[in-house]
Amino acid sequence: MNFFRNLFVLTFATLMMNVSYAQDCTSYVGGFSANTHDGATYVNIESYPHENSGNWNISNLSATISFDDGTSVVAGRDPNNGNNAQWYFALSPSQLAQADQNNYTITLSSDNCSDYTLTGSFWTDCDGTYDGSNNDSCKGCMTASDCAYDSSATVHDDSMCSGESAGSCEQCSSTTTTSGGSCTDVAGWTDNEAGFDWDCTDYENSSTNYCSYTASGGDYGMSAYDACCYCGGGNTSGGTTTTTWSVVDANGGDTDGDGVCDDNEVSGCTTVGDCAYDSTATDDDGSCSNLSAGACESCSLTTTTCEDPNTVWTWQITSSYSTTVDCANFDAEPEYCNSSSMLANYNGTWDTDCCACN
Repeated sequence: MNFFRNLFVLTFATLMMNVSYAQDCTSYVGGFSANTHDGATYVNIESYPHENSGNWNISNLSATISFDDGTSVVAGRDPNNGNNAQWYFALSPSQLAQADQNNYTITLSSDNCSDYTLTGSFWTDCDGTYDGSNNDSCKGCMTASDCAYDSSATVHDDSMCSGESAGSCEQCSSTTTTSGGSCTDVAGWTDNEAGFDWDCTDYENSSTNYCSYTASGGDYGMSAYDACCYCGGGNTSGGTTTTTWSVVDANGGDTDGDGVCDDNEVSGCTTVGDCAYDSTATDDDGSCSNLSAGACESCSLTTTTCEDPNTVWTWQITSSYSTTVDCANFDAEPEYCNSSSMLANYNGTWDTDCCACN
């Protein structure tokens, strides 16, 4: 069965021309159509009589066709079409992704004959109808790394990409604003948590802008910022909606640029070979021992613990007034550990007894 008779053919324009040429020269080119077969989309024309080559230029996509059997899945000629020849050309994914009007110029040529040219246009559509009736619904940014990536889009529209992409320890953030259109306050809303029990009209008619005093616990869990047009909220209809994308820190960002987010940093000794080396550490905290085991040596760790005594030292300033200190005082202010005057006044021994002083 003829290859093209198995295709679902939707004809956009048919050009019938009868021009006198020498015998065997092209006298008709027309029947332009676009159709889909086995998942590929083709454009087709007919010519009479059979020709053996063709030069195609379709929206900056061109090829020279010269096949004997016309079996190429990309482009070719089907010679088994009665007295006519069927020419076909597969549209590339990038061209189909345009979802827009495409202009074409098709020139058929053969030896000792004048060129025969057919021009026109056709549409590529979101739903495959090729008539321009639906060229918006499937558009979106299909660049996976872009902040505005739309996983539901089937047709790429570069103008819908943000040009922003999040790296390590970053995330995409969007702000949507609507300009123009009309705004209506949320019906029945009152700010019953702000101490005013106001509605949106009260905010708008006040001589002082009290929007900044609104609480989040008003009716419907809304503040005036959410419910009132005067305060930047309310319900907006119509207008132009614009989404602006930016890249912000995630997980604390990466202050030192080491590829580990600040919230995930682990402090420790990062010097390989040091006795105190911590293989899980990502930030060196100065805890390295500056010791390393050589040949016939190994690292040995001795851990000591310190426990403060319950001693309380008293300074009897007068017969009726005195003050006391204990080890907890020196935890907060270790600079007084070796104060000779304090040691004398309190008859203290904290300089040797308290952990903070040793």
